[in-house]
Amino acid sequence: MNNTSFKSYKLKIFQHTKYIKNTINIYQNLIYFLINIYAKEKELFKDLNSKEQLKLMERLIHKTDKNTPKYKEYNQNFPKLPSYFRRSGIMEVIGIFSSFDTRFNLYLEEKPLKTKQLEELKIKLSKKYDLKTENKIKDLEKSIYYEYNCPTFNFYPETFPVLYKNNMSEINKNDLLTNKKSKIKLKLFNGSDWRYFEFYFKDKNCEKVKKILLNNEYKLNNPKLIYKKENKHKIIQIHLTFEKKNSYQITKEELKLIKEKEYEGNINVCSIDLGIIEPITYNIKEIDFLKENSCTVDLKTEFLHKNKVFISNTTKFNKKLIKLRKVKSKKRLIENEIKRLEENLEFLNDKEQIKDLKNEIYFLMKLRRPLRKKYKTLNRQIRNYQKYFNNEIVNQFTKVLLENNINYLFMENLDNFIKSRNIKEKFHYWNKGKIFKLLQNRLSLLGIRYLRISPFNTSKTCSSCGNFDDKNRKTQSDFVCVKCNFSLNRDKNRSKNIFIKGFNSLQRKVKSK
Repeated sequence: MNNTSFKSYKLKIFQHTKYIKNTINIYQNLIYFLINIYAKEKELFKDLNSKEQLKLMERLIHKTDKNTPKYKEYNQNFPKLPSYFRRSGIMEVIGIFSSFDTRFNLYLEEKPLKTKQLEELKIKLSKKYDLKTENKIKDLEKSIYYEYNCPTFNFYPETFPVLYKNNMSEINKNDLLTNKKSKIKLKLFNGSDWRYFEFYFKDKNCEKVKKILLNNEYKLNNPKLIYKKENKHKIIQIHLTFEKKNSYQITKEELKLIKEKEYEGNINVCSIDLGIIEPITYNIKEIDFLKENSCTVDLKTEFLHKNKVFISNTTKFNKKLIKLRKVKSKKRLIENEIKRLEENLEFLNDKEQIKDLKNEIYFLMKLRRPLRKKYKTLNRQIRNYQKYFNNEIVNQFTKVLLENNINYLFMENLDNFIKSRNIKEKFHYWNKGKIFKLLQNRLSLLGIRYLRISPFNTSKTCSSCGNFDDKNRKTQSDFVCVKCNFSLNRDKNRSKNIFIKGFNSLQRKVKSK
């Protein structure tokens, strides 16, 4: 299996700005026109794929020899419009409506759950007063009753055209070899007709773009035009994205280990648990299926990383998360204050009071600017760390799998995890999902089968006696059973419980064969 990596570059455009502005205006008018049609005929688009929706929309608007459209205003308002330009607009509108539907459905699902939670907390507070519960009630009431939490549909979205390759945009590699400047052809509207215009880039990223284009490993995706503000000036940019398929290269030593995996009856199985403190805790066991009652033998229950480098990195990562949380809370407070002051402006008539309020808003906006920059930089640092950390974990864990000749792997199924507002928990679950995706790619190459198991109540159940109790989990790292006094690290206990669940499902599959 292949893993894809992306590279994107923003290049400024200084030539033919009139024609670019015309094309962007036509595209935005087209999207507004299509949104209105989609909203009217929404029942027709139900239970259809994106391809089927595209075909239906073209039947409704586009006139041909065989087709008479319902909405004839399209040909009047948008004459001589290229087909690929029209299709990109239709796909944009389909995406806008699908995203709104998903957001609105989530809002409807979350609202009754939050109301139940609120009632439970109010009952708790009536029995015994607690400041934490009171704060939770206030937060829930805000999220339920405030109108801004409900998603609203935007009929005037700021969208920009995607110019399809070889139809709306062209890049010749031979021109790049002869010319020093990088060149691209774009199909634009000149006021009367659509024709190609040549663009030369004078940017820092031009040399990088040239190298990637000449390199056959990377593929150029459809470029996109963007018209935005930068330092009080409007700038036109073209976004170029490149795609590369990366395959995991297996060494000769690894191939030898794979060939030695020929087994008869005995199977080495590994169960893993991804934790917050320890990245991976693995539990390796040998299963003998030849016997009537298939028995298991414990081989290893260890942590993946004992290196101090990873521990120091995790501490740095947690510190950055705390910083991000603080910055986010400060930013939110300032934004709420700005909203409140802007609402008060509407009810005022005195000029002096209006001036004072405007000065306050201006001062708060100045305070918000550095917080926004900090928030962006911290997010970027966290993402870079996650990429490095995930790749290192997967590389080290593949070595463990090959050394122990593992045939099956049991891992958690995190499709239906609990959505939390806590930033740390969110990043943790996202990280888990990324690691599992990378592992799946490696396992398919190595010929190791895997099973996805639900991690429900694995941290609260005892791996020796099977007792389930909330009191078993004393701390974040320690696990002590109330019934049999079995004590173990919480992550190790969890990995064993995952093995028990996976073993039962595997045993059923073997018996069925």
